[in-house]
Amino acid sequence: IQLGNYILTPVVELAPLISNRRAAVELINRIEKEVEEKETEADTGIQIAEFKETIVFKDVCFSYENDNLALADFSYVFEKGKNYAIVGSSGSGKSTILKLILGYYNEYDGDILIDGVPLREINLDSLYDQISIIQQDVFLFDSSIENNITMFRSFDEAKLSSAIERAGLLQLIKEKGRDYSCGEGGKNLSGGEKQRISIARSLIRDTPILLMDEATSGLDNETALNVENAVLDIEGMTRIIVTHRFNESTMKKYDKILVMNRGRLIEHGTFDELMEDKGYFYSLYNVSLAEAI
Repeated sequence: IQLGNYILTPVVELAPLISNRRAAVELINRIEKEVEEKETEADTGIQIAEFKETIVFKDVCFSYENDNLALADFSYVFEKGKNYAIVGSSGSGKSTILKLILGYYNEYDGDILIDGVPLREINLDSLYDQISIIQQDVFLFDSSIENNITMFRSFDEAKLSSAIERAGLLQLIKEKGRDYSCGEGGKNLSGGEKQRISIARSLIRDTPILLMDEATSGLDNETALNVENAVLDIEGMTRIIVTHRFNESTMKKYDKILVMNRGRLIEHGTFDELMEDKGYFYSLYNVSLAEAI
């Protein structure tokens, strides 16, 4: 009976494995087809070699797979070299603005122009040479800290060291070293450590445009503020940062703060201007202070 079990058990386990393999092969084929189509799309369009002046939104309306508008008649001009914060409640359209700049979606009404060139007509590869994005979700390879920052490419030592310092990674490197293995998906690191590596990964590319989507949400307040301030102090970079943190000294570093509500831009201005107006931003700021107590 025992010998029979040794034979029958693997046979029983084999059936779902065969089924899963068939499903996996089909999925791999579909992914391969999608990648080939996307690569074909990426090879077309207008090449942009640099970012010179502005990112312009003109009466942009966009919705996902329902009738609710994620953005409604959004118009704004983001100028080169300036710092912009985008704030608002959950679902107000903050992250959607960044996704549209990245060319993730083309099914929008209105116009988005980069240096006067319609975004829909720009070659995506050349677009991504101008933009870095730091997001909430971080994926790390089962490799060293250094490889996860450089993405297995070669960078000047000074540039690598600068990215490590600005991302707040000095303490981690001191304790574990650059060769420390992050583990698959970063399982050997804390959430905050993974996020700092993601930030360093974007900073090392030194692109003229940096987008941040709640990138410091997994960090403690002190580290988050240090990282955000370090990013804002980089000269010559255009930063558009979605944030939920309302530290006064950091907010004053932004040239403009955009306040979103239900997909609409309802206020914009400097920190002092918005506080003086005592509108929606003023309320958000005071609520954040109350929650911090």
